[in-house]
Amino acid sequence: MHVAAIPVTIVGDFGLARWQADGQTAEETRVIGTFGYLAPEYTKTGQITEKADVYAFGVLLLELLTGQRAIDLSRKVGQQYLPDWVTFKP
Repeated sequence: MHVAAIPVTIVGDFGLARWQADGQTAEETRVIGTFGYLAPEYTKTGQITEKADVYAFGVLLLELLTGQRAIDLSRKVGQQYLPDWVTFKP
């Protein structure tokens, strides 16, 4: 008997946003997540919203479209994060 295994792709590290019972967003006292995918407002305020997930997904799409990594320390300062590199104007 032959059973064909069908691979299933799973995208991880999304779903950081957690909603509280009262509708308030979760707030952390320390930044948790994968650098390069963290939304700037989350790193500044510690407030986790669903917008942080949208930002992370956007960085993933930029990686797919550009072939670049989310963080590349070999790029010039100010361009090391992919969104900064994409929007850089010389």
